[in-house]
Amino acid sequence: MHVISTGRSKTNNDEEISKILSLEKSLVEIDGALRRMETQLCMGNIDNLTEHNLRLIEERAHRSRVADTLSRWKTRLGISQRTRLEQLRCNVYLQVRLDAQALKTRIRERLRQRKFEIEKLERSYNLNAPQGVAGRNSDNTFIKKVLKWEPNTPLDKGLAITYKWIREQYHHRKAGKRVGIG
Repeated sequence: MHVISTGRSKTNNDEEISKILSLEKSLVEIDGALRRMETQLCMGNIDNLTEHNLRLIEERAHRSRVADTLSRWKTRLGISQRTRLEQLRCNVYLQVRLDAQALKTRIRERLRQRKFEIEKLERSYNLNAPQGVAGRNSDNTFIKKVLKWEPNTPLDKGLAITYKWIREQYHHRKAGKRVGIG
């Protein structure tokens, strides 16, 4: 009798099946979101038609990517893995876990949409307001004028030297050595 090995462990198989179940749940959630968006469009319950259409197009593209990924994952399964997938679809504990993962995905998607909306906001700045600590912005013209001196180390080289010193201090402290200036 010959046994054909797929080269994957049981853990990997379970992870793949879990990902497939999660993707299937996500696909259902995305379909629901698309239906809601399309219903809003049909009923005219939208403030900005252009923005809504852009979000709808983006959501459809996202659905397509998830469906393609799901299809690829499913085609990689063998017969025993497909049987296991069907068994797990009926598992109540797993359904609760997948519901939690789907909720997490929905929250992540809503945050992504909010980020998309926030990026489109126009920002305005009060240039008369304080603009940070003056010490952060080095103006060496005063030093140059009064002391007739200017730094001879370029900024990038000075930063590299400072970074090296900080890194050394960190490693010394991590090794239990005393650190300090000097």
